[in-house]
Amino acid sequence: MIFFRSVHSAECFRLLLQAVQPDMVLDIGSRDGKDALLFRQTVQQARLLAFEANPLLCDRMRQDNRLADANIGVYCVAISNTNGITLFSIFHKDKKLGSLRAPSGWEVTEAFNVEAKRLDSFSELKKYKHIALWIDVEGCSYEVMEGLGELIHSVSFVHAEVETECLWNDQKLYPDFLHFMETHGFMQIGLEIKPRKHRQGNAVFIRRELIRDPAVRRVIVMANLRNLFALKSHARNVRYRLRKKYPIFWAYGRRIKNFFIL
Repeated sequence: MIFFRSVHSAECFRLLLQAVQPDMVLDIGSRDGKDALLFRQTVQQARLLAFEANPLLCDRMRQDNRLADANIGVYCVAISNTNGITLFSIFHKDKKLGSLRAPSGWEVTEAFNVEAKRLDSFSELKKYKHIALWIDVEGCSYEVMEGLGELIHSVSFVHAEVETECLWNDQKLYPDFLHFMETHGFMQIGLEIKPRKHRQGNAVFIRRELIRDPAVRRVIVMANLRNLFALKSHARNVRYRLRKKYPIFWAYGRRIKNFFIL
């Protein structure tokens, strides 16, 4: 199992897009389509679809000429493990962030009835053999993957938001998601938990047989090298802050170190 820092997880996904060149990319929980536009810069020929459950945000996306010009399809629908009408709750008024699950400890500012669909109910997806998923759905990543059904065998790699503590009622946590992915033939190549929060982060998975691809191996090596440089930089920053905050103790520690070296 290989890990890299959060600051590079999006970059790793982009590098995987470049290495694998999937024929379909799904941006699930798109919000404003910005990620989909970035993906289009890397995969010129692939079909690219953006899904957004929040009707207010989705209307903006449909009016965004940049998405139309980049040939990005926009669906105003919540992706889940069932088909039907469900409640979408907004818990962050400014950013219009929301979830199909009720937030634990946050006030719901608005709620809408929205259409929910399983990914395997989209007939268009069944003709694609190499699908990449970018999932940012606030507590529902497990349900998104579950809704693939047999279509999961056509998925090459996944970048998904995961939680280590319950932020939404009755949600599946990271260990559940990890078990699901490993059971369905994926290997985790990255995990990040956001600094200061330690409850939410991103995990990157790739289908096991793709690990043998030299281009994919190069992506993994690059991710780990960047992680090493990031850790070194972080250590230097910590050392600098300690030296500024505790100059006397820092100097004393250096003298002790020099004494033992001598």
